[in-house]
Amino acid sequence: MKIHEQDKAARDDPDFVPGATGSIEKVLSKNVAREMLLSYARQIDEDLLKQAFRYLKRPQEAGHFAIEKAYKYNDLRRRLELLSTARDLYSNYDRDPLYAVAAKEQLALIEKQKLLIKKTGDRSLVDLSVCDTIGRLLKQDQESEAEKLAKQFQISEKKMWYLKLKIKASQGDWPGVEALSKSKKNPPIGFRPFANIAVQRNQNQYAEQFILRVPEVDYQLNMLQYIGSYMKAAEVAVKNKLFDSLPEIAQKSNDRAVMEFVDSQLVGK
Repeated sequence: MKIHEQDKAARDDPDFVPGATGSIEKVLSKNVAREMLLSYARQIDEDLLKQAFRYLKRPQEAGHFAIEKAYKYNDLRRRLELLSTARDLYSNYDRDPLYAVAAKEQLALIEKQKLLIKKTGDRSLVDLSVCDTIGRLLKQDQESEAEKLAKQFQISEKKMWYLKLKIKASQGDWPGVEALSKSKKNPPIGFRPFANIAVQRNQNQYAEQFILRVPEVDYQLNMLQYIGSYMKAAEVAVKNKLFDSLPEIAQKSNDRAVMEFVDSQLVGK
């Protein structure tokens, strides 16, 4: 890249006047030469690439490059500097403001993670998404910090409930799952997620109570039989006058008590 070296030398001259040489500008005005120079600059010369993007008025590509560069650094200070550069570049890209918004939010998240690392000593918080950061805080019983983070990044109430349920179940905290389900008369996520996760983890005692709180009767009947709670399924069928379901429930149960209960309910039907 001899042209670039000559141009750079000229620009380093204290008597340099912009536009007096324009060697790089000439290269950038040619399609094939431009792409070759950009390819070279991406690999070798960051300053040249910045200069080329500036001349070509490509703030989006320059922002992408800054983001890519940022995540090659483990040092948070340097990463923040480059993310700030990307945010500023994206702010000049009027066609899609979402890039600038995303860069701004990522900066805010990393700043928050830095504070949380100081408070908790957990360096694994770096590079986590917002939801993963919240999940990590919930695992550490830092619920107030998790709620603050959720509020700052506008995480919905439903999403927070799913996260809390997932974390408590993963920790085997079933009394905690039960308490969460009862913390509101009508949880924003409903009762199906509670029932489903209890079934998945073979917690049938808890699964049964969650299943019975799901309003759809068909769901109750299917899931109660799935976990082997045939007597309860029969009781639900009787309560909802679904007598045609009783023979099948009795047959599947292979349980004398269930069969006798079903027979008693079908007398005279």
